[in-house]
Amino acid sequence: MRRVVRAMILLRRAGACSHRATWLLDARDGAVADAEGTAERVTGWLRAVLGRSRRPHGIDRFDLDVTCAAVVGGALERRLSLADLRPAALYAGDLPECIARLLADAHRPAQRPVALTVSLFSWGEAAHQAFTLVGGPVR
Repeated sequence: MRRVVRAMILLRRAGACSHRATWLLDARDGAVADAEGTAERVTGWLRAVLGRSRRPHGIDRFDLDVTCAAVVGGALERRLSLADLRPAALYAGDLPECIARLLADAHRPAQRPVALTVSLFSWGEAAHQAFTLVGGPVR
């Protein structure tokens, strides 16, 4: 089991089992003004990614990193990092509201376009790959 855990950690560090998407949002097209709608689209993407992810032995946890950066200059405006989440967080709870607040706060100071980048790391995918690498039981 230690070999599996070690392999999972190495996969995490290598960026494997991660999924990333970026939305370019401009005040002129109303995407930033509709922060709640954008947050719902992001949550939908997260649900779809997790729905396709493997969950061997019930390992369904994921880590989430959401950043908002100015499109011009790329300065990081806001960041939200959450670890050890369960899929239920995408259906019950305030995750969409947290994303909407982050987006609204990042855009408000200068009313300029922002890039919203969402990265998800699936511990279940890492476990599946680790079991495959070390020859353990994969379900």
